[in-house]
Amino acid sequence: MTFGKAISTVLLRKYCCFSGRAPRSEYWWFQLFAILLMLVLGSWEMFCEVVTIDMYWTMTGVFFLIHYALLLPSVGVWIRRLHDRGKSGVSCVVAIGCGEILLLWHYANEIAIYSRLFSRYSLYGPFTTYFLLFVSLLGSVAGLYSFWQCLFKGTEGPNAYGPDPLA
Repeated sequence: MTFGKAISTVLLRKYCCFSGRAPRSEYWWFQLFAILLMLVLGSWEMFCEVVTIDMYWTMTGVFFLIHYALLLPSVGVWIRRLHDRGKSGVSCVVAIGCGEILLLWHYANEIAIYSRLFSRYSLYGPFTTYFLLFVSLLGSVAGLYSFWQCLFKGTEGPNAYGPDPLA
């Protein structure tokens, strides 16, 4: 599968599809597209001479919207890739869930700091610190396991999740 075909398959035909199987090429081409898009969006500050707070929050909002627009197709292709290996998508869902908790905590922290509701240190009590550490470790382990599974060739022939996508 080519770069363009992988992107069109994931974004147009299987935007929110969590069943079936995805070959390695579809998964990795789409991941490359998503990473390149986020790198371009994340590097906007390098091209600006002066960054105002309004510009910062506007670009943060754009980044946030595109992140959530790509979240469902990314999870869908990740789960379908695990299905191609004959594995369940639970580890993917755990990794994404933990990552989203940390991302939302980061945005909530920034909003609280910039709106001067709290100081940075009053947001981190012992419970919050341990909870965020647990979520980070759980998400890292689940994400590394899922990533490891996506590296290998899928099962040949049909499996419990559907027919072979390369057949």
